[in-house]
Amino acid sequence: MISLWRIGLAALAALGAYFLTQPVMEMLFNAVLRRTGKRYRWVGDIKRYLLGYLSWICFMGLLMLIVKYILEIDEKNDVSQAVVYVMAVPVVLGTFALRKVLTNFFIRRYKWDRGVHEADTKIFVVTEAIKFVCFALILVEIFYIFFASQSMAKFLLLEVFLGLEITLLLSGYTTLKNVSTGLFLIYAEPFRTGSFCRILNYYGMIERVSLARTILRRQDGSRVFVPNGVFADWQQTHENPTDAFFHELTIQLPTSTYSQDIRFLREDLFEMLAEYAAMVSDDLGRRASVYSSGDSVMTQSGARHSVSGGYRQSSVSSVDPRLPRKALQVTLSQLYRIKISMTIDRELFTSLEAAKTEINLAIITVCEKNEILPVTMK
Repeated sequence: MISLWRIGLAALAALGAYFLTQPVMEMLFNAVLRRTGKRYRWVGDIKRYLLGYLSWICFMGLLMLIVKYILEIDEKNDVSQAVVYVMAVPVVLGTFALRKVLTNFFIRRYKWDRGVHEADTKIFVVTEAIKFVCFALILVEIFYIFFASQSMAKFLLLEVFLGLEITLLLSGYTTLKNVSTGLFLIYAEPFRTGSFCRILNYYGMIERVSLARTILRRQDGSRVFVPNGVFADWQQTHENPTDAFFHELTIQLPTSTYSQDIRFLREDLFEMLAEYAAMVSDDLGRRASVYSSGDSVMTQSGARHSVSGGYRQSSVSSVDPRLPRKALQVTLSQLYRIKISMTIDRELFTSLEAAKTEINLAIITVCEKNEILPVTMK
């Protein structure tokens, strides 16, 4: 029989441990961060992702000491076993959260940039490897903590471990399928960055092909993230035999700009951007020039252009109907705001970044020529 004073002392000690564990550990982490600064950023990651779990583990450890030395309860008692089982929860969750700390450590250690295509592939492989190692550690922890009796061991081996192995097998198959398809898309290049294609009812441009997924940029500007395994199962077709880049820009003009100056600026911008726009068709000997300015028709440089809807068209009827309709569009989207949407000729540039840089500089030159300085360009 446990005396009342032991129960009261144990309750006070448990309450003190519950309310003081996390603040004390947070103070320790803050002290370490103040002394180390930014040299050991993984310490900050541990505080960010593991502070709650470490506090929980520390509290359960103190609770085990209270049960053993204050209440004098044997380790084989049901109360001690219950404390051990509850302690397994933060251990398992903390191990699973440890993968974020390890991933950030390797990214900083090897100075990988998340926005770079090659680094994104490496990060994906490292993340999957760390996730697998953490999952194996979780299985070991569960095996070590819950193997208290033969009946529990039998239950874990037959039911729980079998379900976990099936889940791991299926997830590994999905990951392997995504990676193998991604390698095929990257090296075989059936679709490249800038290719126009249609996947089921999704139509747009391939913006990025990584090891795990493909990003499709639709005409309305939205992005569709397609896992490579699903991408391989769907039916894809090329909608444009000519690879091209897509560029969209909004120019905010000063409010003191006259309407006549805005109209001249739009004309000059269209004339300049037509040199960088993709060909309407391979068999056409010249670029089509359609200028979007409402429902009227105007004459420019001795040629008559259609001005409805902002589409560049040609009177030649041999234009491939599968090609994107909006090859170049210069519109006054809002008051004192010009919006440019165009498909860039891929043969003129080596990358989308180089194309955007040169076109933006050309736009600035045209604005300076018209003595109009844009407020913003984005």
